[in-house]
Amino acid sequence: MLFSNSEGEVLNSVIKAVKNAVEKGLTNHVKIVTYHVNEKTELNKKIHEALFGKGSDYSKGDMLILNAPYDLPEVKATMENSSEIQIKGI
Repeated sequence: MLFSNSEGEVLNSVIKAVKNAVEKGLTNHVKIVTYHVNEKTELNKKIHEALFGKGSDYSKGDMLILNAPYDLPEVKATMENSSEIQIKGI
């Protein structure tokens, strides 16, 4: 757990941890908690750009948290809201 007022310190620490998590498929390894949603959104954007490049949307290895159920009719299943997944290919 890291508590900091320094965005640079957070980014340096978190980027290393997220890169390791992406490489190992550990979707639940790193969590960012901020007081304001816009702060978390900005940190997520900077981390994503550091890992996958500026202007990239979704990339192989990217980790997502679903914000709504997602039906998988081909296997007769549903991924629930808040399911954590990793993109394996595009």
